[in-house]
Amino acid sequence: MKANSHETLSGTRTAAISHAAPETIGNALVASERRFRAAFEDAPIGMVLTALDSTPVQVNHAICSLLGLTEDELLATTLREWTHPDD
Repeated sequence: MKANSHETLSGTRTAAISHAAPETIGNALVASERRFRAAFEDAPIGMVLTALDSTPVQVNHAICSLLGLTEDELLATTLREWTHPDD
């Protein structure tokens, strides 16, 4: 670290290192995934996870109901097929 002409520190870096046991981190990851999955699947609004090419990877029940398509039907499309061209 060095002080500049205004006596403020510059060039500092911070790193957080976890010393938790790997199984604790694994349990936290599993719990986080469980929360995300529940929020995604149970959301009252339509949600879609897509690949970079706009192909749906995962869709929830709300978007299927909104569009009147099954999960398999939606997964066989691209986002461009059922969104407005200006979006």
